[in-house]
Amino acid sequence: FQSESGAVYFEDRISFPSGFYLSPGIRMGLIKSFSNMYYSFEPRISGGYQWPNNTNISFSYSKIQQPIHLLSNSGLGMPTDLWVPSTDKVPPQKAQQFSLGLDVPIGLFDVGVEGYYKKLNNLIAYSEGASFLIAGNDWENRIETNGKGQAYGVEVFIRKDVGKLKGWLGYTLSWSKRQFDNINN
Repeated sequence: FQSESGAVYFEDRISFPSGFYLSPGIRMGLIKSFSNMYYSFEPRISGGYQWPNNTNISFSYSKIQQPIHLLSNSGLGMPTDLWVPSTDKVPPQKAQQFSLGLDVPIGLFDVGVEGYYKKLNNLIAYSEGASFLIAGNDWENRIETNGKGQAYGVEVFIRKDVGKLKGWLGYTLSWSKRQFDNINN
């Protein structure tokens, strides 16, 4: 399969004397796959507030469209991932993501926590009983489309940027849920 894509992206960073900052942006994309054209309008915004002691609270929102899909198969004890393009039958994936974070300096360390939520649409998965081991290039006939999903979680990190010993340690706890009418109702 062959597809073509192009995009234009604009972003600005605005800093206010009070400590607030804002980065609005927009991405406009086009994906051509055989006879279909998929257009996208993808606004993004991030920002926050930085106190004089370098404590920072931040937020972000983005709407995205992705022209390739990850098709996973975990059958036979051999997990296999295939990347497949958007086609006339398989539209691009779409997502919206929100995040909120806090970064606090404590002595020589920066300690941060950030939470996120992501809503997913146009997901694909193998149909019940389908396999990637079957010869041929008809993967579009062996998948379920129009899946919905969500992913959410929290990340905690500790960072040290001063002195001879530098580094960071992070931990992420997250969940991902996907729903297809014909697979898991």
